[in-house]
This record gives sequence, structure tokens and C-alpha cells, in this order.
Amino acid sequence: MSKMKKRFKTINKLLDGMTTAKEKVIVGLYKKCFNEMYALLHKQYKQYQTDGILTFETMIKQNRLKKFETKMIQLLTMLNKDVGATIYDHLRAVRLQGYYRSSWIIETISKVKLGYSTVPTDVLEKSIEHNFTGLTLNQRLEKQRKEIIIRLRETVTKGLHEGQSIQTMSRAVQKDMGVSAGKANRIVRTESHRLIESATHESVEHANKSGVIMVKEWNSLEDQRVRQKHKADHRILNGKKLFVNEKFKQGLGKGNGPGMMGTAAHDINCRCFLTYEIEHIEAKTHEELANLTYEEWMKTRLSMQ
Repeated sequence: MSKMKKRFKTINKLLDGMTTAKEKVIVGLYKKCFNEMYALLHKQYKQYQTDGILTFETMIKQNRLKKFETKMIQLLTMLNKDVGATIYDHLRAVRLQGYYRSSWIIETISKVKLGYSTVPTDVLEKSIEHNFTGLTLNQRLEKQRKEIIIRLRETVTKGLHEGQSIQTMSRAVQKDMGVSAGKANRIVRTESHRLIESATHESVEHANKSGVIMVKEWNSLEDQRVRQKHKADHRILNGKKLFVNEKFKQGLGKGNGPGMMGTAAHDINCRCFLTYEIEHIEAKTHEELANLTYEEWMKTRLSMQ
């Protein structure tokens, strides 16, 4: 395996680790919200239950159920705000890390001064809000907030009609929260992957235009989870090499690489990644670039805009 391919695989592992860590943070936010919701639910049972049973008839008196739902919605709205901020901070971080680390790899291995610069804020935000599913990230998060509110309302109302104990109802609420947390982490995983791959590809495109001609290779993880449907078969794409300005095509998808194929069948929860090789160099080389560490490169080679 070439030095460049090893480094790109190392980047993929580093950024994947960042995403895994952030998924744990999001699960923690959901657990915190559930604990607060359980305390709220416990208070209702303590005040209004009869023999451990809290009924719908009891809760609709004096607007108790409406007041409970209002407080529940407040908790979920705050959760959505915290989760959204966490996701945005993470996506900004992986987008920048993907671009800068790829740029460092290309310059130090090609030994060509390629004039990379910092990513403008508007470009960064636009890439995060890309709406390949038809919804922006903000819209997807808001859709999820509304879905969990409706689901929990149904769960609580059903539990009250059935006269469920607090243990039974809290388990149902916890299950609903777990499903919502899984959906939030699917957004994190999918969007992180898309931004990492697109940022890396953008860095390579810049090099390609500046005289470092490169090829890209599609890599799957070669396990049982690799998607293998007619609409999106990543076994077929595995190992396929193209010049950087060419598009991968398979099933209903067409794009620059994993996470960028333009269809949910290809892109959601995709784990494939690109690696790159230099085909040839059409620019002057500078030997002093070869030994720059990432930190040194960031300080001396990255142009601040």
C-alpha cells in the first residue's frame, strides 16, 4: 500500500472516531432528557395516582394532561436545540479536518506548493446545509422534533387509557426516546460521512487543477453490511478507479464518490470511502515540503483569508 493511500485511510479512521464519539454525546443528551421526563412523569403519578394507576380521566381534569404535555414539549424542544448545536459543531469540525488534512497529505507527498487557503464561513455553512434528501439539516432536525412529540403524546395517552403503571409507561417513553436518538445519530453518521468525503474530494480537485493529476479509488469495508441492492450495489463499486473529475455511476446514483451519489439508497448510512493516488505531476516540486508535520503545514502553508 502506498504512503498516500495509508494516510488517507488514517484520516478516515480519525474522522470516523470523531463521529463515534459525538454519537455517544448525543445518546447522553437523550438520556438526560429522558431522566427529566421521568421525573416529570413520576410527579404526576405521585400526585394523582390511585393504587399505582394514573388514568386519562384523572389527567384531563383541570388541564393536567395539557400542562404535562406543555412541559414535555419544552424538554423536547430544548433537547432538539442541544442536539442540533452538537451536530452542527461536529459537522463543522469534520468538514474542516477533512479538507485541511487532505491538503496536507497532497502537498507533502507531491511536494508541490498548491496554495490551499482556509475555508470561508459561507462555504462551510452551505456545505453543511446541502439538501440531497430534499430537506436541509435544520428542516430534518425540526421534522424529527415534531415526530417525537407526536409519538410521545400517543404513548402517554395510550398508557393513561390502559391504566399503565409508571414502570410500564416509562419503559414505553424510553423506547420512543431511543428510536429518536437512533434517528439523530443516523443524521450525524450520514452527514459526517458526506462532508468528510466531499471535503477531501474538494481538496484533491484543487490539486488536480494545479498540476498534481490524481486518481481516486472507491473502497468498501468488504463485510456483510456492504449494500448490495440493484439501486445501490457498493460491491460493484469497490476497487473501481477513476480520474478525479470523473463520476461514479451505479444503479440510480451518480456522483464524485461515497456519500455524494445523490440518492438516499446510496448515501444514507454509507461506510465506503475514497483513497487517492498521484498519477503524474505537471508542476514544480519543492523538497522542503516533504517533512512538514500537519501542525507545521497548518502554520506555514495554509493561507488565511
